[in-house]
Amino acid sequence: MLKPASPPGAIPHLDKLGHAALFAVQAPLLFAATGWRPARVWLALAAWALGSEALQGWLTSDRSPEALDALADLAGASLALWWASRRHGRR
Repeated sequence: MLKPASPPGAIPHLDKLGHAALFAVQAPLLFAATGWRPARVWLALAAWALGSEALQGWLTSDRSPEALDALADLAGASLALWWASRRHGRR
């Protein structure tokens, strides 16, 4: 049986902050680059979050999809899109 690539961290669910931070960076960049409405950016990022989690479980033998990872992704994207849309005056 394969072992995970790295041992679990000392702080439970610390990786969720990383997920939220990555999507918090991606969201305003996609928003600014495309000119899409925040809802469309959010839907694109939701598809990315869910798709990447599904592929992680399907294509790897040492990782599994986690709903909490996708939720953390969308929480980061939501907060950043809220901020970006207020800053740029687009809703």
